[in-house]
Amino acid sequence: MSERFGPTLLYSRLFDPFASSQKGSVKKENRKMDAEQQAIFSNFLLFLLSLSLYRAETATSFEIDKVNHQFLLDVNPFIYLAREIHYFQIPTDNSMESAPVKQKFNC
Repeated sequence: MSERFGPTLLYSRLFDPFASSQKGSVKKENRKMDAEQQAIFSNFLLFLLSLSLYRAETATSFEIDKVNHQFLLDVNPFIYLAREIHYFQIPTDNSMESAPVKQKFNC
């Protein structure tokens, strides 16, 4: 039972899916595949490391200055403008038809 769920078998299934379940019967093709998988895994780790370093360099900081009542983006004052739009108040092509009505009522 311990052989079935042991860490060696778990490692061999994760990194060498073509390995046989019997001990000592590893073929040369499996060794080559294992070396390829290790190369792919090391390249993947190198990619993740470079990506994390890139994210650390380009990270921005956002703070709230409670003393001066303003937002700070990368230590510079940041003004946040919020607007809202109402769909039925957007002028359409038919707005020219209602222009005389607006002039009549001074809208």
